[in-house]
This record gives sequence, C-alpha cells and structure tokens, in this order.
Amino acid sequence: MSDKKVAEEDQVETDSAEKDSWRKWQWWLPYAGGISAFLILLGSLLTFSISLTRDLYRAVTSKNGIEVITFSSMAPQVFLNTGDGEVFISHIDVRGSVMSQTININKVVEPRHFLSVPVSDETLKELGGKTVLATNSDQEWMTTLETKIKGSADPSYRAVLYYAGSPELAMYKRVLKDKLRTFPASATLVYFTTDGQKVSKTVPVEGIVLH
Repeated sequence: MSDKKVAEEDQVETDSAEKDSWRKWQWWLPYAGGISAFLILLGSLLTFSISLTRDLYRAVTSKNGIEVITFSSMAPQVFLNTGDGEVFISHIDVRGSVMSQTININKVVEPRHFLSVPVSDETLKELGGKTVLATNSDQEWMTTLETKIKGSADPSYRAVLYYAGSPELAMYKRVLKDKLRTFPASATLVYFTTDGQKVSKTVPVEGIVLH
C-alpha cells in the first residue's frame, strides 16, 4: 500500500472521529444555552433580592426624629436630629389663649446633629430693656392679658413662649416663684423626612409676658 493511500485512510478516520465527537456534544448545546440563561437570570434575581432586602431593612430599622433641646418664640432655639437621615425642619405653629404665631425655621439637619437657631438682631432690639412680668394679683394678670397682650394691643408688652423644659423658664420659676404667671398655649413642630413624610410633633410650651 502506497504512502499516499495510507495518509488518505488516516485522514478519513480522523474526520470520522471528529464527526462522531461533534454528534456526541451537539445535543448538549441547547441545554448548555438554557443553563447559561438560567444562571444569568438567577444572578439577576439574587442581585435584586439583595437590593430589595437591604432597602426593606433600612425602611424597617431607620429612625426619624427631632428632639427639642430648647425653644422660645423670641429666644435661641436648639434641636437635635436623633434619626438616621436628614430632616428638614419647616416651622412651628404656636397657638395660645391670647396669641397665635408661626415661627419659620426652614433648615436641614444632618443625622445625629444639632441645629442652633440664633435670635435675630431685630428681636434682640425689640426685647431690649424688657423684664418678665411678675405679680401676686390674679386681677392684674388677667387684665394685662386682655388689655395689653390680646391682639397685640400694647407693643410695650410682649407675650413670649418657652419650651416647658427650657433652662430659661426653669430659671424664671426658680427666681420669681409664685409671682411668675404663665398662660396656656400649644406648639406644633412640623418637619419633613428625606422620603417626603410630613411629621407634626407636639411641643409642650408655656407663655410668659415681658414688659
């Protein structure tokens, strides 16, 4: 047998072996494609699941809260953001037996940070020389509220609200004792969380009179 014929026979055997090998693997190709698609889908689902779980965890465990450290309608104000996200403090609505007022704040507070709102120069000028009204007379107190404070009838008298736990109010009570008169009032702190939630928080306050 010539070398050429032997070579041709070897080539035929090699081609046949390759075809048999291809036929053996050919039926796996559709399954391999399906497995690849499944793995890609599974990876996407896992990524989505992890992201969703993280978001849900944050939603469940996140905290939003503003604590009032001190507050007054005509004195410095201090707030503490006790939550995990930024908070926008909008305003405080004040309602009293002889007055009503909206105190705009419009400040963003970082999580775990304080916000200090100083007194304006205009307010300091307005309060200059005024002292706390102190009296033992119920009649004098009621007359003052009705004729001097209600409707801002007399600008030389000024109603001021203090947070019930403020150190200033505590000092006035300690020094003036029973002579310090207060009038009932309520205050509502309004703020917004980063997800757009509006929160209204009641702030206990008491009103005094300066003159």
